[in-house]
Amino acid sequence: QTGPAAYVLDQQHFMNSLALQTIGKKDFSWEWVASNFYYDKNIQRWSDTLNSDGSLNQGATGQIVDYHGTSWTNLDLRSNYKLNSKHMLSFGLHYDYNKLNVRQGSVPAGQWLNAGPWSGSLVSTSKGVTETKAAWIQDAWSYSESVKVTTGLRLEHWNAHDGYVYASSTGGAQPESSFTTLSPKLSVSWDLGSSWLMTPSYGR
Repeated sequence: QTGPAAYVLDQQHFMNSLALQTIGKKDFSWEWVASNFYYDKNIQRWSDTLNSDGSLNQGATGQIVDYHGTSWTNLDLRSNYKLNSKHMLSFGLHYDYNKLNVRQGSVPAGQWLNAGPWSGSLVSTSKGVTETKAAWIQDAWSYSESVKVTTGLRLEHWNAHDGYVYASSTGGAQPESSFTTLSPKLSVSWDLGSSWLMTPSYGR
């Protein structure tokens, strides 16, 4: 209960992940990771008013917000190739898919506790998908016991699509948006001894 209204939240989320990787000391190793977080049920209800004594007013008008279908999915493939004791080459692929699905409805008096999640008149809604596809490579050299240099480059494509926003009788379909970019990386790690490690880095 918060302020002049009473909130009821009904949630059921699923989170799943799977990871496969090589084991043991090998010059070439790889790891594959997939994960997903899914809003199977995420309904918030509230009354517009309470009784004078602060108790629930089941006969009041109310609101329902439903997040069903919102989800995040990530896939990553990473590999390491040990050229020698001082030189490690790493590379990988990345993909993520993120979906937003939110609807708020206003329900008549006496129905806010029991009405279905898509009942009542539409107040607002937000929908859309974003995706990222990327490939990267990294080269790490240990020039000595105290100095290590790491360089890298990531090619990334980001895209937002199927967007829709509505609120207070305004809004509508949103334009698709995307960009492709290269992201460099440079890092130098210098062990100064006496528990000091200096690592200047540049990245985007």
